[in-house]
Amino acid sequence: MDMRDYIGPSYIKYPDVVDAPRREKIRAIEDGNFDSKVLEFESGDLFSLNKTNARTLARAYGWESDNWIGKVVELYAGETTFEKQAQQSVLVRPISPPEIDKDRVPF
Repeated sequence: MDMRDYIGPSYIKYPDVVDAPRREKIRAIEDGNFDSKVLEFESGDLFSLNKTNARTLARAYGWESDNWIGKVVELYAGETTFEKQAQQSVLVRPISPPEIDKDRVPF
């Protein structure tokens, strides 16, 4: 019996990228918890976007998340600050070329 249907997807976390970054292709973007969005990758794995990572993707691919689908990104180990405390984090780096579009985020 194939058990994949009973296990469910896994969320990419810091330990998954601490030894080496990984590249993933965005398949879909879904609603997550606490007003966040979740990237679903072609691998089936999921990644919950924080504001830092959402801003990074918006800079490269624009405001409209539908334009992010099909893009390749790299997930790597980094650090963010939350409530003035450094936190180990998974950060996202756009790999697919940025879109040239009038609706691109201007920051």
